[in-house]
Amino acid sequence: MKKIIILVVTLIIVLLHFDTKAYTAKRIDLRTKEDETSIVFLKQKDNISLLVDREKSSKLFLIKLENKEELKDSLEIFNVNPNISFLKDSLGYNDDIYISKDDYITMKIDDYNLCIVKNKAEVMNCDFVYLLELDKEFEVDEKILTVFYDENINDEYLGLINESWIDSHIVSTEGFTILKLNSEGYNILIVPLAKR
Repeated sequence: MKKIIILVVTLIIVLLHFDTKAYTAKRIDLRTKEDETSIVFLKQKDNISLLVDREKSSKLFLIKLENKEELKDSLEIFNVNPNISFLKDSLGYNDDIYISKDDYITMKIDDYNLCIVKNKAEVMNCDFVYLLELDKEFEVDEKILTVFYDENINDEYLGLINESWIDSHIVSTEGFTILKLNSEGYNILIVPLAKR
C-alpha cells in the first residue's frame, strides 16, 4: 500500500511540473489573462505569421503572406480580430512590443526576447528563437530557453540544439504552437489541427 501511495504522489508531482501540453480543437480560446501574453506561431502552406494576444488586444505580425483566405480561416479558429502588420515594417515600438532588426528580428515582449532568424547561425540575448530557415548549423547559446523551428529545416543544422538541454519545438502546418508568457515563466502548448 505504501508503494502505491508513493507512486501516485510521484505521478502527481511529475504531471504538475510537465509544461508542454497537447490538445486538439476546432476553436481555441487563448484565455489570455491580465499579466499574460500568448504568442501563436501560425505556419500554413502559404503563410507564416505570429499572433501576439493580450487580455485587451491582439496583434498579427505577418512574416510571409500569399493566401489571405488561409490566414482568415486560422484567425477564425482563435476568434480574434487583430491589428495586422508586416513584421519587417513594424520596427520600433508597436503598442508595448519593441521590435528591432540587425541580422535577425528581435521582439521584446514583456521581459522576454523572441528572435526570428533566417539563415543566421548564432544569436545574442534571446530567450526564445524562431528559426525560419537555416543554411548552416545553428550555434546554441546557453541563455536560450526554447528554440522553435520550421518543419522544413534540415535536421543536420539542428545537431547542436538536439545535443543540448534546450527545449525545441517544430512549427508545422499540422497544428499550432503557442507560447504563453507571464511573470512567473512560460508554458508551451501544441495544438494539432482538428480534422474538418
